[in-house]
Amino acid sequence: MSFFIQHCWMIPLAPLVGFTINGLSVFSGKKLPRNLASFIACAAIFTSFVFAAGIFWELIHMPAEARNVTRELYPWLVIGNVKANVAFLIDPLSSIMMLIITGRSRTMKSEGMISRRIGKRTFTGAFCARSSA
Repeated sequence: MSFFIQHCWMIPLAPLVGFTINGLSVFSGKKLPRNLASFIACAAIFTSFVFAAGIFWELIHMPAEARNVTRELYPWLVIGNVKANVAFLIDPLSSIMMLIITGRSRTMKSEGMISRRIGKRTFTGAFCARSSA
C-alpha cells in the first residue's frame, strides 16, 4: 500500500487538530491573533487537500480493478463472529469527493482571508456575515 493511502486518516484528522488548537485557545482565555488562527485553519485544510490529491494520484496510477481499497484502522466492535472495524473505503468516487470538499474548503477560507485584508465582501464573506447574525 502506498504512502497516501496508508495515511488516509490524515484527511479528517488535520482539520480536527486545527479546530482543536483554535478552539482550545478560545476556551483557555488566551485567544490567538486572527492571522495565526487563520493560518492554522488554512494549513489544516491544505494538509487535507494534499493528502486527498495524493490519494487521487495514487488511484489513477493503479490498475482499474485494484482501485477499490479498504484501509482498516482498528477493530471497533467484536461480538462473537460479528466484527465491525473503523475503516476508510477509498475508490475513484470518494477520492474525487475528497478533492472537491477539501479544495473548495481551502478556497473559501482563503477568500475570507483576502476579503478581510482588502475590505471587499465576497460571497463567502457575505454568507459568514449573514449566518453569524
